[in-house]
Amino acid sequence: MVTFRIGSVIKLGKSCKPFTFTKFKVVKPALVSKAGSLTKAVNLINGLKGVKKNHSVLIKPNINSDDFYPGTTHPDRLRELIKLLRTKTNNITVGDMSSAFWGHTRLCSDSVGITRVCEKEGVPLLFFDNHKWVKVSLPGTSLKSAYYSERLCDYDHLINFCVMKTHRQADFTLSLKNLMGCIHPRTRLRMHTHLLKERIAEFNLALNPLINIVDGTQCFIDGGPDKGDLRDSSVVLASRDRVALDVTCIKLLKSLGSKTLKSVDPWDHPQISAAVRLGLGVSGDKDIKIIKES
Repeated sequence: MVTFRIGSVIKLGKSCKPFTFTKFKVVKPALVSKAGSLTKAVNLINGLKGVKKNHSVLIKPNINSDDFYPGTTHPDRLRELIKLLRTKTNNITVGDMSSAFWGHTRLCSDSVGITRVCEKEGVPLLFFDNHKWVKVSLPGTSLKSAYYSERLCDYDHLINFCVMKTHRQADFTLSLKNLMGCIHPRTRLRMHTHLLKERIAEFNLALNPLINIVDGTQCFIDGGPDKGDLRDSSVVLASRDRVALDVTCIKLLKSLGSKTLKSVDPWDHPQISAAVRLGLGVSGDKDIKIIKES
């Protein structure tokens, strides 16, 4: 059930934790994998390289609402990612915060099956609603600063686990926008009042995921993020580079008949162009290499 809860989540508990982030390093060509399963997509580009046995990993899924996949992350794909990560480390946590237009993230997580998967797999599940927030400066942006969950400070690696779909306000919600669950509703509301699409790229400046995965097994080619025009695309994509990944997904959504994105040049879209300007990814098709399973 949809619940309007802005009043309850707008309260800001400030944290004193130091928030440091490493700048994303653009590598050319940016590798984007396309495969029939999450495991194959990640392994095609050695996406878990750098994860050591003693490292801690935070998986950021999509628990934006209480709507089932592809409105939110599919529980079976989350389980697959957890099992894949266990080949590297057992220190795995899942964490997110849903939209202020739904109930507490726990209610959404319970509804869509995320809580059950985490319990069965013995993986801690964080709800950022329950924790404090760190203010981070964002130089060279219109946002200037944003509040991020303090729990991001506690892990060696962040995995950005997304769903492929369009979005009624932002046009699409892929790897860049999926990370909005890491920021406080005050920042989110400020973003929605002005320059939403550009600011989606701007808050990403402070985040540097180890790998970004987009589950496109099914997708919304129009509508979204909660409900939309459903298509089967039977593909999972992965990349270190958020720009390369999102551009590749936009092209796929267009090929599936998206009316929302029909006339969109990915490189001219404010989400993408702002991300390129901020150094969050490559700047053209020539710098993207698609790796497909044989």
